[in-house]
Amino acid sequence: MKRILVLILCALLLVSCSDGSSSGGNLPSINNTQDARSEENVYEAYGEGYKLVTLGRVNAGQPTITVPDTYEGLPVVAIGEKVFSKFVNVETIVIPDSVTEIGKCAFEGCTSLRSVNIPLGVATLHSATFIDCVSLKQITLPDSITVIEGECFKGCTSLKNFTVPASVTEIRGNCFEDCTSLESVILGDNITSINGYAFKNCTSLKGVVLPGGITEIRGNCFENCTSLESINIPEGVWRIAAHSFHGCVKLKSVYVPDSVTEIGSSAFRGCTSLKSIEIPDGASVEGNSFKDSPTKITYK
Repeated sequence: MKRILVLILCALLLVSCSDGSSSGGNLPSINNTQDARSEENVYEAYGEGYKLVTLGRVNAGQPTITVPDTYEGLPVVAIGEKVFSKFVNVETIVIPDSVTEIGKCAFEGCTSLRSVNIPLGVATLHSATFIDCVSLKQITLPDSITVIEGECFKGCTSLKNFTVPASVTEIRGNCFEDCTSLESVILGDNITSINGYAFKNCTSLKGVVLPGGITEIRGNCFENCTSLESINIPEGVWRIAAHSFHGCVKLKSVYVPDSVTEIGSSAFRGCTSLKSIEIPDGASVEGNSFKDSPTKITYK
């Protein structure tokens, strides 16, 4: 009888030990953003060189980070997506001339970033590359850039002046949205497309010279640019889309060329300082285009 009781107790103890080890109740958790990061940089083969895909712990917390120009004897040619994402302590990033590609969201949320160089050879600034880099005041782009993708500088609230290189042909949607300190932007003559919401809520933007190659003002492009006082729309533009200048309360002067055939809904809604405007005879003006604006429309 005693032997049976001992066997039962041993079985119960084994079950108890098994349950405790499987639950992991006292095991330490892993922080995916720090503890799980490898000690050294992580690379992967890419084209004729390597891509930096993860920054190692030894570099991650430094105020200045220099990307190596080689790895295992071959050039570092690319920086992957989100490599520096939300590194809130980094102030300066030095990128070698060997890099020709920078992935989307690469510097997303680097709230202390003040200085970064973009090497000659990079052709595209991908989506949200610098989104919410709130300390970035200025940046110089090389003449190799041809496309600035959507949300690239969105929320860069310290950015004051910006020059778009002559090589750029397209600025995509929401590119400078919420850049509330942006006072001036110089657009290259080769730009043929500025997409919707590109400068929405740029509340300090006072003026901009639009390139002659664009054919339309896309929707919400300058919405709530509350410091914008004048705009000359270049000849060749056929449409001013919906909400293009909605809420531009200081807008006093708008030149509309003879090429414009369509003005979209709420295009100049809430432009409370726009007293008069001349538009081409026969142009289609959609409902609410000038709602809440004391604008006298004259056809030419």
